[in-house]
Amino acid sequence: MKTIKDLTVETKFKVGLGDIEVSDNVYDGLMRFDEYFGKAEDCSDENICAAFEWLNDNIKLDDASDWSFEIIDITE
Repeated sequence: MKTIKDLTVETKFKVGLGDIEVSDNVYDGLMRFDEYFGKAEDCSDENICAAFEWLNDNIKLDDASDWSFEIIDITE
């Protein structure tokens, strides 16, 4: 048995959603989401923030497919 003191992993997955209704500001934020490269707490655009919140509320891990993992850091 080994003990790992610290492990940092980047996880990516895909989710497909269909036939959904969103508010106008969430739609605008989703359409412009590629302009945003930060974290939710750093969001300064109201519509992009609304889109980020909507995605966070509506994407569940059970919906995920095509998982990938990358070890960022590991310390023994």
